[in-house]
Amino acid sequence: MSALNNGATLNNGKYIIDKMLGQGAFGITYLADTHTSLSGELGKMDVDVKVTVKEFFMSQMNSRSTDGTSVEHTDGTLVKDYKRKFIREAENLSRLQHDNIVKVLEVFEENNTAYYVMEYLDGGTIDDLIRANGKLSATQTVDIIRQVCAALQYMHGNRMLHLDLKPKNIMLTSKGQVKLIDFGLSKQYNENGEPEESTSIGLGTPGYAPIEQATYRQDGSLPVTLDIYALGATMYKMLTGTVPPDSSVVLNYGLPLQPLRQARIPQQLMTVVSKAMAPTMRNRYQTVAEIDTLLAGMTAEELTMVEIPEEETALANEDGETMADDTQRMSENNPPQPPVIEIYPPAPHKPSNLWKIVAIVSGVVALGLIALLVFGLTSKDDAPPAAPTEYVDDEYGSANEEVLDADDEDEYAKEVDSEPEEEITISEEGDDPGYILDSYYITEDDLNGMSKSDLEILRNSIYAWHGYRFTRDDLANYFKQFSWYDPVTSDAQAVWNSFNSIEQYNVIFIKDHE
Repeated sequence: MSALNNGATLNNGKYIIDKMLGQGAFGITYLADTHTSLSGELGKMDVDVKVTVKEFFMSQMNSRSTDGTSVEHTDGTLVKDYKRKFIREAENLSRLQHDNIVKVLEVFEENNTAYYVMEYLDGGTIDDLIRANGKLSATQTVDIIRQVCAALQYMHGNRMLHLDLKPKNIMLTSKGQVKLIDFGLSKQYNENGEPEESTSIGLGTPGYAPIEQATYRQDGSLPVTLDIYALGATMYKMLTGTVPPDSSVVLNYGLPLQPLRQARIPQQLMTVVSKAMAPTMRNRYQTVAEIDTLLAGMTAEELTMVEIPEEETALANEDGETMADDTQRMSENNPPQPPVIEIYPPAPHKPSNLWKIVAIVSGVVALGLIALLVFGLTSKDDAPPAAPTEYVDDEYGSANEEVLDADDEDEYAKEVDSEPEEEITISEEGDDPGYILDSYYITEDDLNGMSKSDLEILRNSIYAWHGYRFTRDDLANYFKQFSWYDPVTSDAQAVWNSFNSIEQYNVIFIKDHE
């Protein structure tokens, strides 16, 4: 059991849990009732109001106590860090008072975790609407996007970026009003163009995040073009029913226009989508107001679906060349291969120095300084296999790593000897811990404060999740205690090949920080 029981109360009985609405990697969402009073000239009455309560609960790390209330295993560094971010999300939302942004009522801590209470939205997400209808009409899309534009203009005017805009994060009320939700990656900037917390930016969602979001460096400006790209990508999904290709594919091949043509989208609307999703920042719209003005100027007749001659839809790419050929090549019948993701090649073997690695790893094992953590976070794109044994600890350690010379060996030994041991407890609740690392890119913030052993644990857990059979006894014995661990192969290359691109990125990113 991971969710609170129906009928459970929170905040001294103020909220009564009705039912669980859903659970993700970082939280559980509930429908709840709260009592309030309405007053009028002739009297007052008590009424029940439906609200949404979001509970911080890392499905792979946390578990519920036997009494069904308190959350356990919350003392780890990662859990504390993400709990802080959860509370920050609520605080960011509470500062935004706009008709098209979900309203937060309060945030509080209870049951050894944190909660925040929001208005209840009963109209579903835009993603739900797309699934139900296949795609949305140009008229529907413009009506919804103009409301999103209003929310984004308000946010940008208050020096805040959303950074994870997509159909799943846009909800509707029963009356059709648009509400922007999920501010987990949002950033508040000060008057000097500096983020109030860390300078790193979350990578967002593949297909919706621009290519520079992965490596963005602050320059004193408010990079609203990050949200503008995601706005264009959201329009693309709404109009076609398909997720846009990854931004690296758009950069190399151009934006595929064939799905828009097949949906008979008017030329002027296609142009808005294409420019908003321009691969380079300078070629996009520079403000959301520009997009809103263009959409406002489109008449109902112009938005009526009409067949667009192919020669009229050949938009230009960054070099001024037509995209017609690229568009045809990127049709569903003949999709391009994603660009090759180069991953560090293994260092050459030096057999004469192998004893040094064996001695170091054996010393670490003998000292008992390797504690293991199971934690996962990522999305399913293919990437070419590359040097998997460089990143997985096995019987002889990382056999493909650069061989240490004598001086490096001494420094490494000092580092290991000086590192404190930290016992990390993992939940054994449930057979499906809700793998996190297959859809989330790790950031610098995530790894700050983690010890070397923590990082090793995090990296090896990704292999464990994919059924890697460790030949090193300490690793094998540790992961055996979890019900979800199902070792199926000792072929590290095969396991690496089963990773999606986010998992490969995360493994390399962690390794670089060890």
